[in-house]
Amino acid sequence: MGESTIIYSVMNIVLWIGMVWNGILDLWKKRISLIPVIIMLLTGISIRIWQGEIGEPWVWYGFLPGIICLLLSVLSKGEIGIGDGWMILGMGALIDYELLFGACIFGMLLAAVVAGILFIGFHKNRKYSIPFVPFLVAGYICGRCLL
Repeated sequence: MGESTIIYSVMNIVLWIGMVWNGILDLWKKRISLIPVIIMLLTGISIRIWQGEIGEPWVWYGFLPGIICLLLSVLSKGEIGIGDGWMILGMGALIDYELLFGACIFGMLLAAVVAGILFIGFHKNRKYSIPFVPFLVAGYICGRCLL
């Protein structure tokens, strides 16, 4: 196995553990754990430094969606979960920005469909919160399959 294969495998393992761990936690308790997110961030940044990619603009584009979500969470006073922003930031450290944007877009579309079903079919109002990380995981899977 080559060095790049091992690095790619490590990044995928850390990504999947972080996504699944926080997806389940968000689904059951509507919160995320920062420990997997910090591990995702440290792993992604360390690997980018190791490979000499840390100065490349495309590496930093992967952090933009997470930073934007964190800012929107603060500006909306928590209407958008701050944990979602941290999760997206952690993912951005490990995957290419194109795939991250796709995961976010697919995740938002899936969440919108479920929100519409809950609104129309189950008479939930707009204050009803749904966990976003499971949709982000599903969006990542859709992005991997379609992009």
